[in-house]
Amino acid sequence: MAKNKGILIALAVVFIKGIFTFIKRVHTAGRTVELFLSSGVLMGTYYALWCVHPSMEWGYIIPVVLYSLYWAYLFSHEKITSVGSNPMWADRSWWWNLDGWEFEEETAKVFRLNGYKAKVTKKTGDGGADIILYKDGIKIAVQCKHYRNPVSVKVARELNGIKDDLKADELLLIASSGVTKSCTEFLSNKPYFKVMDLEDIIRIGLRPISHK
Repeated sequence: MAKNKGILIALAVVFIKGIFTFIKRVHTAGRTVELFLSSGVLMGTYYALWCVHPSMEWGYIIPVVLYSLYWAYLFSHEKITSVGSNPMWADRSWWWNLDGWEFEEETAKVFRLNGYKAKVTKKTGDGGADIILYKDGIKIAVQCKHYRNPVSVKVARELNGIKDDLKADELLLIASSGVTKSCTEFLSNKPYFKVMDLEDIIRIGLRPISHK
């Protein structure tokens, strides 16, 4: 009996943690409206099913499956491109509250909005790059450093060193707080190596560069 109670408590903790993680990701993605609307549709569907056939047990699984598939589709950064700027992007404190992985995800969305195909590589790995961008036949390897302090030249050297391994045409270092003077000097003769800071990401996220 005690063992079963422990299992139930563990499952409840995992479920509650999952709910909070889901809500946090929804908020991060700026999809709070979709959350309320889809949840309303889910509850309305349950009510309608109960009114039609209160004892239809398996029928209650279908709305949950559809609800899950809907959110899996929205969260799939491989299959969906942004159709508009996330209003949260204008809030710098919001960006600073993101962890490294969330920052990479949101940055990828910004580039998709600007006409790039973007693949976040955290789960699969891609030779040291955090994001791979493709546009007009050009492959760009991106390294993200969401730090409060400027990034040192060491990071730029490391990314530059794997350019050929990644078969990248260009390199992009996204350093939220910019780079050091020595890093700027190192990149001065490398036209294929660009640097962007948080202000740049916010700017092109809120005012996307025109593309066809």
